[in-house]
Amino acid sequence: MVEAKLSEDGRVGLLTIDAPPEQYPSLQEIQSALPLQQWKLPVDTSLLEKLVNSHQPAKDLIITRIDFGADYFVWYIDQPFALVPEPDEDGRIDFKRFHDFQEVQAGQKLLSVLPPEDIQDLGEQTRTILHYLSGRNTTVAEDGLTLYAAADGYVFIRQNQILVDNIYYVDGDVDYKTGNIKFDGVIIVEGDVRSGFRIDASDSIVVHGLVEAASLYSKSGDIQIQHGIMGKDRAKILAGGNIQCAFLQNAEMSARGDITIGRYAINSRIQAGGKIFVNTQEGLIRGGKVLAEEGLYAKTVGNDRGTETEIGLTGFVHGSLDTRRKSLVAEKEEHLRRLKSLEKQVEFFDLLQNRLQTLTDQKLQEKRQVNAEIQSLQQKITTIDRDLSALDSKGQSMYQKKSICIEGTIYSGVTISMGTVREYIGSPLSGVRFYRAGNEIAMETLETA
Repeated sequence: MVEAKLSEDGRVGLLTIDAPPEQYPSLQEIQSALPLQQWKLPVDTSLLEKLVNSHQPAKDLIITRIDFGADYFVWYIDQPFALVPEPDEDGRIDFKRFHDFQEVQAGQKLLSVLPPEDIQDLGEQTRTILHYLSGRNTTVAEDGLTLYAAADGYVFIRQNQILVDNIYYVDGDVDYKTGNIKFDGVIIVEGDVRSGFRIDASDSIVVHGLVEAASLYSKSGDIQIQHGIMGKDRAKILAGGNIQCAFLQNAEMSARGDITIGRYAINSRIQAGGKIFVNTQEGLIRGGKVLAEEGLYAKTVGNDRGTETEIGLTGFVHGSLDTRRKSLVAEKEEHLRRLKSLEKQVEFFDLLQNRLQTLTDQKLQEKRQVNAEIQSLQQKITTIDRDLSALDSKGQSMYQKKSICIEGTIYSGVTISMGTVREYIGSPLSGVRFYRAGNEIAMETLETA
């Protein structure tokens, strides 16, 4: 069923479609049901196309274009649809600048509407244009003339509805039409992020398209890029949480958490505070530098042409263990210095006794005290050595938990780094695991890992 009508104040055209997907009307069938000559309002054809493609049901959906700057609207905030920035003092317009979003509180007036001149009394049941413009977290006054925020957040216009949210949606690409975006919340981009633009979010960023030579920064959330990144050596992706993308080429990427790359990472600089996974589909790392703190997993690293590539693990100095070890080593060195001095004293007593044939009672007492101190120091040094061994074992256990696993082939030309220890791969290896063993990088086959 397709039903089209005007709103009661005659300001917008409304569409209702109630049909299962298999019986959904075509674009032509919907357009033929619209009384355009009666409406005398421009129809948003792109919205109709989206409905047909998605087979989504609709109930009193606004399908005519709205002039939010019309003189019958009275805005109490800056109009959220005015995306073109004002010129500066020199008359220039920066189309890339960050857009400022209107933050509002629950109960705040957003917009009022004047009734049409030919309507003297709206009546209690009359639905004005605001009833159809009212989106998520907004409410309309009883007289239908004023729209209020029903929650704290930011004001947006999305698909002909005014809403308040902490999620910012970009229906298309991030480009000159949107400018750079800085938002205190989640940002969702339905299209691509074009070269030269920047997204800055306090929370997560989701991009359903491609990222070109652009910058994405999420202060405390995750970044998800459905397609991938073609960075042209100018893309920078930074996240306080995790990062997921399909592929990465000629870009820089860093995350405090894990990084998951679906297909490949080529000629890129990547660093993760957690683990890095490039082990699905192609699972290729070629060129660039890829470092993780907790582990790295890939199918193929490098290529048969010997492309210079570095993969590695960081974070081998554990703060508390390292501090304790330094303290024990310093204590042992102090004991050894004292022990050396005491042994010289014993040597003197022995020489003195050989020359005098006997020692005085005082010297014998001093010698006994020195020998007792030597025995005590030797016991302390033995205890310190035992503690150092335990610390080293604990550190080694921690090191072995962190590894680089290559399911396929790692080619010659690849350098593996683990802290300050480096290893150059001279010939191709397959199905191997690398881990730190003391001051060396050890290797074993994945079958025995």
